[in-house]
Amino acid sequence: MHRIIIAYLYLAVHVATGQDMGYHPGKYPGRIIMSWNGMPETSRTITWWTDTTVTKAEIQWLVSDASSNLAEKAQNQPVTTRRAVVEGITAHFHTAHLKGLDPGSVYTYRVGKTDLWSEWFQFNTIDHEAPGLNFIYLGDAQNDMRSLWARTIRQAYTQSPKADFILHAGDMVDHSNENREWGEWFEAGGWIFASVPQVLVPGNHEYVRSSSGDSQRLCDYWRNSFTLPENGPPGLEETVYYLDYKNIRLIVLDSRDMLISEAHSKTQAQWLENILANNPKQWTIISHHHPIYSARGNRSGYDMARYLQPLYDKYKVDLVLQGHHHSFARGRKVEEVGQSKHEGPVYFVSNSGPKMYDTNFAGWMERVATDVQLYHIVNITGDRLTVKTYLVNGKLYDQIELVKNKDGSRQFREIKVEGVNERLDFSHATYGADIDTSEAYRVLYKKRALEYMKRRKARE
Repeated sequence: MHRIIIAYLYLAVHVATGQDMGYHPGKYPGRIIMSWNGMPETSRTITWWTDTTVTKAEIQWLVSDASSNLAEKAQNQPVTTRRAVVEGITAHFHTAHLKGLDPGSVYTYRVGKTDLWSEWFQFNTIDHEAPGLNFIYLGDAQNDMRSLWARTIRQAYTQSPKADFILHAGDMVDHSNENREWGEWFEAGGWIFASVPQVLVPGNHEYVRSSSGDSQRLCDYWRNSFTLPENGPPGLEETVYYLDYKNIRLIVLDSRDMLISEAHSKTQAQWLENILANNPKQWTIISHHHPIYSARGNRSGYDMARYLQPLYDKYKVDLVLQGHHHSFARGRKVEEVGQSKHEGPVYFVSNSGPKMYDTNFAGWMERVATDVQLYHIVNITGDRLTVKTYLVNGKLYDQIELVKNKDGSRQFREIKVEGVNERLDFSHATYGADIDTSEAYRVLYKKRALEYMKRRKARE
């Protein structure tokens, strides 16, 4: 009798989730994620996976209705399906392109096939009548996505449930072709992924790793699981791309590809300059995984910076959103630190997952935090841009504002957050982090922290 009950419970969980806890594909749709492949104003792209018994999947969708007889009113649309084998797991990956959507509308959809449907999801299209936009920016998830990163994306969504999209600045997982890790990442995002467009940036951990380090090959899950814009340089479609959304141009770069060789760096830099030189939007935001300026105690900058930073200054890029160094740092060029007017961008390094590194308290940093999980909410209304940085427990830690003048110049202001203690603890070395834990280094770290605090107080 006990065996029958256990078997029944297992079957119930398997049917309800569409996959077992080993994160294998099932008959029901799993890993449903929404993104953009076409015009953000009028389209959405949805991708999901199933096992190989599902050969003809569909999407049903309609303008959202308060009635419950959605299936009778919805239109059925066939989808594209491709078979892929990743590390011994065979699955069908399905993609649906919804086009011709009306701005300022609410749509409802579900994916699957007869008797094997997902739940119904809702999403909003761009409302041009609504003032401004806001989006969530997340640094590396990478480790323990199910148990520890889940709270970050869920708290961020709770903080900003009307977010236009969510930006992930690379290293969503630790091992690029590890099915279990991607399963955890998708489980943590859950229905949020299916309801809010996700903008995805490749990190070094999305590249296949070998015994000698990161290889030159993007993992197999990337282009199978995600359907992203294909307006980047040849061969880099879906890892290098841009989106025009209301009054911003959002550009995604593949910094891991740039680190492969100088030729790769030049390819992206040449493409980027063209995109920046022909930019009609008021605000320009760029995201890549590796930081322009180092934020770690034992790492220097990356060679790609000499190709990118001059372009950022020349074309007055507003924000550069990065990850990789597993701490929080916000700042500008050393020459602009503490100044209200500035030419270059504001640089962010962030960390949404549980892996923690130390920091070097470098001179470009105007705000720092270590040993924290956090998220950011970027809000843009007309000529005003704000970035609020929250700790994972929902407490506001940092806030800045940029105001763009008619001549293109910008005013920078840090808005003081009252009652917030500095988070400058020496990081505990987690998940194989190569942190110097010697007593001599701890003394040096404390000295640097005190010097940083003196610089902050001097600017107040």
